[in-house]
Amino acid sequence: MVVESTPFGEGADKDLMGRIREGMTVLDATGNEVGTVKYVQMADPNAATVEPSEQDTVFEGRTLFSPGDDDKVTDRMMHTGYFKVDTKGLFSSDKYITPEMVESVMEDNIRLKYDKDDIPEPA
Repeated sequence: MVVESTPFGEGADKDLMGRIREGMTVLDATGNEVGTVKYVQMADPNAATVEPSEQDTVFEGRTLFSPGDDDKVTDRMMHTGYFKVDTKGLFSSDKYITPEMVESVMEDNIRLKYDKDDIPEPA
């Protein structure tokens, strides 16, 4: 069974994040394994955000970092939800995936819109 994601920003992104669970296999756009889901953070619509005009001026298009253990998690990621992927390979670093980066969610797999080496860092 394949469940397609919807465009970023629509309410269905909450449903997409609700179908993702720890231990699922993450695949890139070509079907190669990226790793497994290590942690899922559901969207928090009350998370702090920065207005785009302030962002562009003060933070050069980036959102503020959220306080906590992980300095790669931004306020925007807390607002939209994200999941952390434990990537394969000795020298691989974990990836942080936001809903708009997901192509589809299947029973035990998540397929991304990007090839493994082209996965962008979320802002």
